Amino acid sequence: MGYRVLLAEDTADIRDLMKLHLSVDGRFEVVAETESGDEVLELARDEQPDLLITDMTLDGTSGVPLIQAMRRECPGCKILVFSGLAGSSRDTVSDAGADGVMEKTVHSFEEVVAAALALCEA
Repeated sequence: MGYRVLLAEDTADIRDLMKLHLSVDGRFEVVAETESGDEVLELARDEQPDLLITDMTLDGTSGVPLIQAMRRECPGCKILVFSGLAGSSRDTVSDAGADGVMEKTVHSFEEVVAAALALCEA
């Protein structure tokens, strides 16, 4: 199909909207989704996604420790953080190894799809 995506978002409505936007685009296949940071690494090992789209605040492991663990366990997977981050937190996330950081807003789903495509095609 297309680029394989793992979604990690603790709000079901946001996760569903993101999945819908990615599916409608046609270049992405959501191979797994979770609301728990503790499940991300296991799902990533099992599904071998091209891209992780993650919130920074998940139940269990999240944020910088999750990004660093993904870098170690799945170095070929791109990481796009989709969260309500302030300026200095964005720098911290980038320094931890995230490939992209996007702020969560009402109008940002299309922008996330565009950013996801840019990361996967880079």
